[in-house]
Amino acid sequence: MLFALTATAAVASTTYLYGQGTAVQLQPTTPGTQQVGNANVSGRVIAGFVQAGSIQTENGSPTAQVIVGNATSTTGANFGGFFRSDSVLGRALYGRASATSGTTHGVWGQSDSPGGRGVTGVAPATTGNATGVWGQTASATGRGVYGYTTNSGGVNFGVFGHTSSPSGYGVYSQGNMHATGVISGNGSGLTSVNAAKLGGLLPSAFLQSVPNPLHLTGPSGDIIKGTTTSTSGASSGVHGYAVAGSAVGVKGLSDGSTGLGVLGAATSTVGSGIGGHFYSNGSTGTGIIGHVTAATGTTYGGFFRSASTTGRGVFSEATATTGGTFAGYFRTTSPSARTVYGEAESTTGFAYGGWFESASSSGRGLYAIAVSSTGFNYGVRGVSMSPDGYGVYSGGNLGASGTKSFRIDHPFDPENKYLLHYAAESPMPQNFYVGNVVTDAQGYAWVTLPDYFAEINRNFKYQLTIVGKSFAQAVVWEEVKNNRFQIRTNAPNVKVSWRVDADRNDLYVRNRPTKDIVEKEGVDRGTYQHPEFYGFGPERGMDYDGEPKRQQIPPASRKNR
Repeated sequence: MLFALTATAAVASTTYLYGQGTAVQLQPTTPGTQQVGNANVSGRVIAGFVQAGSIQTENGSPTAQVIVGNATSTTGANFGGFFRSDSVLGRALYGRASATSGTTHGVWGQSDSPGGRGVTGVAPATTGNATGVWGQTASATGRGVYGYTTNSGGVNFGVFGHTSSPSGYGVYSQGNMHATGVISGNGSGLTSVNAAKLGGLLPSAFLQSVPNPLHLTGPSGDIIKGTTTSTSGASSGVHGYAVAGSAVGVKGLSDGSTGLGVLGAATSTVGSGIGGHFYSNGSTGTGIIGHVTAATGTTYGGFFRSASTTGRGVFSEATATTGGTFAGYFRTTSPSARTVYGEAESTTGFAYGGWFESASSSGRGLYAIAVSSTGFNYGVRGVSMSPDGYGVYSGGNLGASGTKSFRIDHPFDPENKYLLHYAAESPMPQNFYVGNVVTDAQGYAWVTLPDYFAEINRNFKYQLTIVGKSFAQAVVWEEVKNNRFQIRTNAPNVKVSWRVDADRNDLYVRNRPTKDIVEKEGVDRGTYQHPEFYGFGPERGMDYDGEPKRQQIPPASRKNR
């Protein structure tokens, strides 16, 4: 092996240059005659190119130094030692600590400069998989690379990775990444478009909150993108979990005018794909909070999408069995905002803007309340733009504890007043039909009813009223038969107003007979629809479940986030 050497022998140590044959002696002239053998040096040796087998110390001191390279110049790119190998399989420097115990080091690098490097590896090749530093271990519990900082203060780094390429990675893990402490960014987070790419598992147990476990920021692109390539099983691209009473599992924040705080997408077109699944086990916990602070633009606190035919854009679950928990809680402070906005863009099929369901025998599929005690507010307001549609449609019975009315703008003052008409009440469902008819010269008149009349009605009741300046009399001469009945007056050409009332008798009523008195059951028993009318507090109300609805807002959600 050839190398340039400037060596200083350690004090009280004998350094040998081993060759072959007799000892190497000093030459009287330069260049002299090449010799092989042994050299015994007790001082300083300065050599150009030396070909030798090995250099070692026979001093048994634990602090002895076999080779010391010292470049005393304070300027220039000088070297304490320079080693080179031209072999395709060679090592320019090979360090080996053969002891099988103790904290030994194959290579130890140290720099006393505040801006120096203990070890610097440079691979100048601009192509191929060139590696600046390569660390390898064959031990089952070994470390390929181990970085350690002993200073307990300041923002120091055990390992610091940096890339100047906009598409590169400061740190790249091809396998699993594991941490026993907290994973975090510096003061402003990690400012790379793709700050970290993990080909394996990053255990969620190590993403601790003190205060920001993983804080990544960047000018564009995906700061955190979780992707699971498994096509089966309950895999998660991103899993956020909070066990504290008021902790947040996942918090998405966007300050952009069209940014997305959280984007969850399930692109699978089959199966029960879930764009985002968020839940909280705390009695006052929050599964997810999406917050957009921009005051303009089409912003989203959370945007979720599923392309699966049976998927869910958002699936939220509150698993606590006590307390006023919410699977989903939405809040807005704008006077013209929509707290929840559901839009079904499909122009065909049974698309739903919102779907709500309850499996409880005394549950509410949807509970809406307007808490203000004044003004024309609405617990539920439904609108249909189609003249044949329904603003509100009930597939079952429709009930109300108050009055039922229709409301229109007042015809004489439409800008300032409403006109209300109220529905008639009856202990049994009724249908009625009205009209006018004029009897003929013999005093007879037939009234024709709709062709479906007999199919949906029974138990007919009649009312007749003479119209005009006449004291004529009118009777029902023939009752309803074949969907018509006959009126007779005691004078010819008499105008008669008529009305027929009937008990509703369609298939719905036949299969579900109505009652005018029913017993209260379940949680309704012992409660009142309007306890205030009976002198009781809200705790006696049918919808009371621990606290008044007006107060039922999670404390953490009252804050401006």
